[in-house]
Amino acid sequence: MIQELPTAKAVDKQVADMAQELASLKQQLRSLLPNRYNQTTSSNQQEYTRSNDRPSTPLYESAICYYCLRESHTTYRCPELAKDESQGLVTRRGRDYFLPNGNQIPWNPTRPIRSVVAAASADPKILEAADKIAAARK
Repeated sequence: MIQELPTAKAVDKQVADMAQELASLKQQLRSLLPNRYNQTTSSNQQEYTRSNDRPSTPLYESAICYYCLRESHTTYRCPELAKDESQGLVTRRGRDYFLPNGNQIPWNPTRPIRSVVAAASADPKILEAADKIAAARK
């Protein structure tokens, strides 16, 4: 009861059948998997690359100075405020601004605080009080 050894022709036929079955299994596997698994790596890299288009809106809002209403700096770094404070035309306590005579400058977001200081500095009494404040600081 010795089994017959397969001939070369039978072995070749079995190998061809197995190759065909393997190809059909691969095809079935491709149809079951999502498409992104079948893509090459270069297309995956394109998915994560950033375009060179400029953003439609600014990435950040520029800071606005409430003393002079310019966008190039904040109130803390305003050169006009520093100049007016050194001349005694305005004093700052927290968020509030005061004229040399002690009057508080009311907050109005439509106009800069600088305009109130400039209008008040035309008054000789305010200038005299500003000179006293500036002399006291020196």
